[in-house]
Amino acid sequence: MVADQQYAAGELREQAQSHDEGTTIVTKASALPTNGYLHKREFEIDLEAGTVICLAEQVARFRFRPGHSSEAVFDAATCAACPLVGMCVKTPGQGRTISIYPYEHQLQAAAERRRQPDFPALMAQRPTVERKQAHWNHKGGRRSRYIGLRKTRLQALWSAAVVNIERLMVIGQALDGLRPVAIAAG
Repeated sequence: MVADQQYAAGELREQAQSHDEGTTIVTKASALPTNGYLHKREFEIDLEAGTVICLAEQVARFRFRPGHSSEAVFDAATCAACPLVGMCVKTPGQGRTISIYPYEHQLQAAAERRRQPDFPALMAQRPTVERKQAHWNHKGGRRSRYIGLRKTRLQALWSAAVVNIERLMVIGQALDGLRPVAIAAG
């Protein structure tokens, strides 16, 4: 099942898989934070061994049980001596903590699926209704500026008209380069 990122939670993936043994939810990846710190994805997490290995090859242990949260905490002294400490640890004098979520195995499987070569083609098949709904919300469709049902409906219609006109403009620009084809009458 190809879906939007709203459906990327590990618990939902678990339910879909247990409901129908061949169901896999494919969603786009969440954006990596741009705060300059290493993201959890850059650590090697082994659920079987209960270990997290950082880029500096240091190991933190944790106990993983599906359905339960856990944490892998790196030793503060080890992190302080690491050359990557400025990119990894936000609070000086503490070790890095990696949260292990109850459905971490599902999230890891999803991350692995996103690395497959056919992933971009699958994402291209994703329904566009959710993106269009977000576009409508951005143009004022979700929240009314006015009081009263009639004015609220009018705003919703205006918002929908703006979204549709913008779409028609995009389609028109795409069709601009096409030449009309003459059809011969037979």
